[in-house]
Amino acid sequence: MAWLSDKQICIMYRDSANREEQIKILSELTLYSVERIVSILRAGGYKAEAPKMRYSDRPPRKCSRRWTAEEYLKVWRMFNEGASLLRIAKECDRSMGAIRGALRGLQQSPGYCTTDDMRTALRLYEREANR
Repeated sequence: MAWLSDKQICIMYRDSANREEQIKILSELTLYSVERIVSILRAGGYKAEAPKMRYSDRPPRKCSRRWTAEEYLKVWRMFNEGASLLRIAKECDRSMGAIRGALRGLQQSPGYCTTDDMRTALRLYEREANR
């Protein structure tokens, strides 16, 4: 961690080519928050503002919980028994969009499966159907 005085922070900001990017760099260098760097620069007489968040700076969305083979099998059974999407969604505690996506993946041409669990569910269902 680099120990920089407020004056050194202002000098580095003043001498930078890209001032918006420099605020982020100073924040990482000093381990101060972006807001604290901006307040130091404003106290030093600069019209600094917090950098705008770009799409690439945003943290990735967390994926909802993963599907298991048992869940795929349950969805596939209920769908083939004629249950509505709403009923399947309530039964599986998933959104209707998630159910639609799972069914779309299960209904694709043979050999297309997005996960190993989906393949396992299809194999289990086919074994059951052949009994």
